[in-house]
Amino acid sequence: MPADPQGPYLIQGSSAPIIKGEPGAPCDLVCSHGCGQLLVDNFYEEDLIRVSIRCFRCKQITTTAGLRDGEILARPAMSLGRKGGYLIKGTVNAKRGALLTCDEEVSRIANATSPRSDKRTRFEISEDGFIELEERYNDATGCSIADQYKTVDRLGDQAAGVFHMAWSLRKLRSIIDADVININDTALMAALAWTNMFRHVVDAWEHHPRFPQIARALGYPGSFLHTASMLMIADYLYSVGQPVGLTVETEQSGPNPDLYIPGVGGTKLFIEVKCPEHLQWPHGEKLTPPEVSAIVRRKLKRSSSQINRKHPGILMIGSTVHRPEITAALANEIPKVLRAKGRDHKGLAAMGYFAFKDFHIYLQGGKLRSDFNFRVEASLNDYFDGPNPVLISSSPRSPR
Repeated sequence: MPADPQGPYLIQGSSAPIIKGEPGAPCDLVCSHGCGQLLVDNFYEEDLIRVSIRCFRCKQITTTAGLRDGEILARPAMSLGRKGGYLIKGTVNAKRGALLTCDEEVSRIANATSPRSDKRTRFEISEDGFIELEERYNDATGCSIADQYKTVDRLGDQAAGVFHMAWSLRKLRSIIDADVININDTALMAALAWTNMFRHVVDAWEHHPRFPQIARALGYPGSFLHTASMLMIADYLYSVGQPVGLTVETEQSGPNPDLYIPGVGGTKLFIEVKCPEHLQWPHGEKLTPPEVSAIVRRKLKRSSSQINRKHPGILMIGSTVHRPEITAALANEIPKVLRAKGRDHKGLAAMGYFAFKDFHIYLQGGKLRSDFNFRVEASLNDYFDGPNPVLISSSPRSPR
């Protein structure tokens, strides 16, 4: 008899399939060693993730595929544990979405796709800190920040919305060279916000299998804030116990939502992130609450290509302006807009915002460093088509 596998496995105790799914499921699992024994009848690949079965006829082990790199498990999932055999004498009837896997696969997926908190560092406001960020930026994006500096030098502050990191590092260098740090300088706050965001998302996500593809957009003209904010939102959701998947551009026929939460039976709840330029520096410095309301309404209307009945989900609107009144306006206007327009967006489960809460500039070990916090909050759409899958805490939390 073959040696037991290292991990857990099911033992087929009769000639009948060990598992039988619902009629119409697209897959059957036949012994991979050529004896022709049917192991599983009618199942979906996403419901049996790296499950090993010992064949009744030839006693060999057949193992289903693990998740593709970058994918995350739907919840809830039942694990067979780490080792040992489980004899199944008859046939277990399984419903769609009854996900079965093993501890090793759960750990592999979590290690590959969860943001890292143990590798996060604080941004050092110094020439050494700037050089380090330049190197990490070039490595992550595949761009040359030296080339982007040429655009910044030519356009000045008009380049802030084009190459955010290049503009930020140029701005911070000029402030350090002047040997004066004015915490009321809104340009300084924007530069610190964007450099901190970059460091944060690279520290958290650079190990993820999909990060190399996603990170390229951090260097594209005008794309930095959207991509960095998307990764910040994903990090936040993990911090409150909700794993999310990072979407890469796979559908060429139209826009793809940025993040997703896998559900039962292969379903997904999508998350679309919007970072309107008028909610960022410098435009957001003079924004009024009525203008915020108009922005929220426009983004809700335009989100229909990403969030709809085919792709149900959540819309998040982000601001990186350090103005409490902007945060307050977003908190007030989003529920109002949902009440007024939510019935036109029945695929939208919830709508929310994320915005800067506070900054910290401090000395640590003789080095000048900075850090920040975000505030995240969302409101349910009462007109969502069907039971709303989103649960919202009564007390909004910050990612840091």
